[in-house]
Amino acid sequence: MSRKEPEAPAVVGKAYDFVLWLLPKVENFERNHRFTVGERLSASGLDLLNILVEAAYVRDKADLLQQANRKINSTRYSCGSASEAGPGHRQLPDPTNSESNSAMSAGEPSAPPSPWAELPAATLTLPH
Repeated sequence: MSRKEPEAPAVVGKAYDFVLWLLPKVENFERNHRFTVGERLSASGLDLLNILVEAAYVRDKADLLQQANRKINSTRYSCGSASEAGPGHRQLPDPTNSESNSAMSAGEPSAPPSPWAELPAATLTLPH
């Protein structure tokens, strides 16, 4: 008999979508920010995804979910610092605000809305 793998929770899919949304945004940063703020922002997004994938497949999720909450908050602040990085810098819209995403993409090809727009700030739970 083969054992069916459990389906990943929706939050893992949302984190994956967030990383797919984030990476092209970081690639468009000016060079002096791409290799500083951009690298850290990309790493935060990927770290968040890895933490959530791990949490999806372990029994004791509490520590990992607390870690994920901290990572979400630090990523949110990193997005804010990227948006305020200085004149001439291509601003990164707030991933939690779908209105800023649409306003920021005016004049650019239509970007998909942030996958985090409908999630409340720093609240993650996975089924036991």
